[in-house]
Amino acid sequence: MEFVQRCSSLQAVLEHPRLSDFLINNCHETYADLGEGLQSIESPFDSEEAVKAWVLQCMKESGLTWNARYPFVDFGWREHFRIHAVFPPISAGTLRVSIRKHRVRAWADNPWNQDPWISFAKNIVKNRENLIISGATGSGKTTLMEYLLSQVPVSERILSIEDSRELTPRHPHHIALCVRKENADGFGEIQAEQILKEALRMRPDRLVLGECRGPEVLQLLQALNTGHQGSMGTLHANSCREALRRLEVLSLWALQSGSPPLRWIRELISGSLQWILQVEKSQGIRRISQICKVEGLEGDVIILRPLVK
Repeated sequence: MEFVQRCSSLQAVLEHPRLSDFLINNCHETYADLGEGLQSIESPFDSEEAVKAWVLQCMKESGLTWNARYPFVDFGWREHFRIHAVFPPISAGTLRVSIRKHRVRAWADNPWNQDPWISFAKNIVKNRENLIISGATGSGKTTLMEYLLSQVPVSERILSIEDSRELTPRHPHHIALCVRKENADGFGEIQAEQILKEALRMRPDRLVLGECRGPEVLQLLQALNTGHQGSMGTLHANSCREALRRLEVLSLWALQSGSPPLRWIRELISGSLQWILQVEKSQGIRRISQICKVEGLEGDVIILRPLVK
């Protein structure tokens, strides 16, 4: 593909209709994923200073300032991009940048329309059952969640909580809330756990946690046990069973000292969730690889019933 072999324009890279990821290892080494895996392209930058200047300009546009105390940045940019950058000296002398592009597709062209499991997944949302979408990085968790949220009736209010905004479902009553990192003076940090507490006071019909990765998971599970049906979240895991184990670990992390028995946490999880959807990316195609029904507890073990199609 000629574009992959040679591209000297940053705008051409970012505007490519099939771009999902753009990685900058240094000013001379860049990679793009156009749906067929990462492939090397000619760098659109001519110096390390140009890379840094571009990242700082993007931060400025997003209302952020550089904080030397934390050599990492992760933020949403121009609605359809998420930029993550690691600054020296952590990144061994050069700035490393990872850009994820959220592609906006026409309804009929959405690739999840062709998935054989998608009708079943839509029914889960229609029936207001709680679910977790698990999978590896880049497997399509966020795009599947966005697609399913677009199936929610327009009379219902959706509140989503994310580190940086990626969810843009086709729904008229979607409220997006994002965490905030502390400023250069060490103040102003707003964590997902705090935002979730506030979200519960905003009359949500459905709660959405963009990614389950911290102590806010326990609060989400408790909220699902108190009437917020039809809610969902995403989680990094290699299987439905591994997703359950991660939920247990994150819940224990939230409790820290004085933790109750593990069985209590498993009772909470089994009473909060009805489904786990496992997604994967294989040969450039994202698909639902497994769906498991959470069937409750048997002894101290959460029972999962996999569906076979």
